[in-house]
Amino acid sequence: MQILKERKKREVSEIFKTQDEFITYLSEINDKINFSNQTMINKINNIYNIMLTDEGVIQWNRFDRWLPSKFGFKKSNLLKLEFWLERGWTSDEGRRKISLITSERANKAIKTKSDKKKEIIFNNLETIKFNGVVFTSADIPKCGKCKNNLELTKINICNKNDEYYYKIIKCSNLNCGTHKEKTRDLYRSFLPHDIGEKKIKDVRENIKSSSVLSIDSWLKNGYSVDEAKKNISDIQSNKSLLVKNRFIVSKENLKVNGYSESEIKDICKTPTQIEFWVDKGYNEAEAKEKVRDNQLNAIKYIDYDKRLLPSNLEYWINLGFTYEQSKEKIKERQTTFSLDICIQKYGEINGLNKFNERQIKWLTNYKRSNFSKISQELFWGVLNKEFIDGELYFATYNNGSNDESGKNNEYRLRLDNGVILPDFFLKNKKRIIEFDGTYYHRNTPENNLREDKRDKMIIESGYDVLHINESDYKKNKQEMINKCIEFLNKK
Repeated sequence: MQILKERKKREVSEIFKTQDEFITYLSEINDKINFSNQTMINKINNIYNIMLTDEGVIQWNRFDRWLPSKFGFKKSNLLKLEFWLERGWTSDEGRRKISLITSERANKAIKTKSDKKKEIIFNNLETIKFNGVVFTSADIPKCGKCKNNLELTKINICNKNDEYYYKIIKCSNLNCGTHKEKTRDLYRSFLPHDIGEKKIKDVRENIKSSSVLSIDSWLKNGYSVDEAKKNISDIQSNKSLLVKNRFIVSKENLKVNGYSESEIKDICKTPTQIEFWVDKGYNEAEAKEKVRDNQLNAIKYIDYDKRLLPSNLEYWINLGFTYEQSKEKIKERQTTFSLDICIQKYGEINGLNKFNERQIKWLTNYKRSNFSKISQELFWGVLNKEFIDGELYFATYNNGSNDESGKNNEYRLRLDNGVILPDFFLKNKKRIIEFDGTYYHRNTPENNLREDKRDKMIIESGYDVLHINESDYKKNKQEMINKCIEFLNKK
């Protein structure tokens, strides 16, 4: 219709040389007529012939006057199905158009009403609610954690514009810690201090008075103290039996219940296994990616500094043991298989052979690419700086060339009481360089204890060892390279 209004302003006549031009023009100015309907086409042809001048053209002034009446439309209400039927549309098409117009009008009305509702204007004391708690404020309330304004929404009461309250939605600061807090903690962050504390106290008392494990809940229902205690004891006993008798999915329990080895293997698959994802329809590459994503996601939630295991000194110290006692506890746990145990069990000679066989087997099956790129950078820096005469071994060194296959070429060195894989080994001079990465060799009592034990074993077997710290290497690479060369060349 906007096109029609613009054309009405013209003083020059509109001229159509062909009937197709005339139909094209009509379709541009009127989207309510179905121009693919044969009845409509017949009417358009009739109008065209009537409005055609002696000169063989249609002029705008006659077209403007004749068009409304020549179609013979009687319905003018856009929201009535008859309006669309007489313009050549089917019933389904007409209903869709009515629905579209209704939705557009409703959305426009809702948006206008919503915008008005969202106006946050504090002219005086305003009523504010959060999770059923009501209070008043003369200013937009602020978050108790980050001091930013709280995000509010205006709620009209019974759709009356002059009766409303403001509801607290969340903190406007996207980085605020309240976005991860439970409702109980939000009472402290979103409500005035005294109101928040009172609400928390009421919630606690309500939970206590309604819990079947609370004496107060039984007293409230007319039971005596002894009856209440007996009921609570019975409930706890029943729950204990349920826990005790529940079926735990484990390989042992499944085997006892008659499952085959293949069935047990399928049941016990976890998202950390490639087969788990392959069974769900992923190909092998996609399955590996899913496993990798799961592992990376798990790493995010591990606090390596605070994680306490029986292999940590702090674990035993927190249980009341002294520092020395804690070291002994760790040593006891780590010596389920040791040289001393093997000698005690098989004798000195056979025990040492058993221990070394087991160490060699473990090292052979160990992950091959367990070395860092930065350590190889140091070792190649030493090699490029200095000619080294003798049998040389480190992860990416293979007979003088750089092995980029990912294979670990470190030497499996048999010591007097064990087998190790030195990071860098010059065999003829019995010199070992160990690269201490910041992650695997971080400064903890457990790591220090393990490193001291390993160094003692190396030295007692007649070898020299030098440690290079990753942070020291990053600070001054050339200095650490020179330190390695000096160590390898010393008499």
